[in-house]
Amino acid sequence: MLKEQEGEAFFDLVERTRALVRDVRSGGDPAELNALLSGLSEHDASNLTRAFAVHARTLELREQLTAFMDEHVYPIEATYQEQLDAAPDVWAPPPIIEPAKEAARSQGLWNLFLPGEDGAGLTNLQYAPLCEVLGRSLHIAPVATNCAAPDTGNME
Repeated sequence: MLKEQEGEAFFDLVERTRALVRDVRSGGDPAELNALLSGLSEHDASNLTRAFAVHARTLELREQLTAFMDEHVYPIEATYQEQLDAAPDVWAPPPIIEPAKEAARSQGLWNLFLPGEDGAGLTNLQYAPLCEVLGRSLHIAPVATNCAAPDTGNME
């Protein structure tokens, strides 16, 4: 989509920027990245910012999901583990998870990975930051939101 909107040259600029960012994050010298960024036209700088920005819907859902985690996930972690340890069937989800599932459904945090009206309608790029939040309580949050593997492709 980016190629169609801005053209091949801009797409190459995005890919080159990504490569330089990866290099800097790995301990490389930022001079080449700084030189590239400082030499951009105002148009390319604006478009490059948008290419790397987090989508507004993702920011909204991330804030909502973070509040959900604080209210419904973190407080049940100890009880969840106790119920899991005491359960005769380790594959059966502990009952403490059910209220969290209901809360996720009622708050629109159910099936976030699904496209269209069955889920949040996000792209993988938009969904990925939400997986980072879900991964903070790996055994509870994905199950509570029905975003657990294998359905999501193990993204969280």
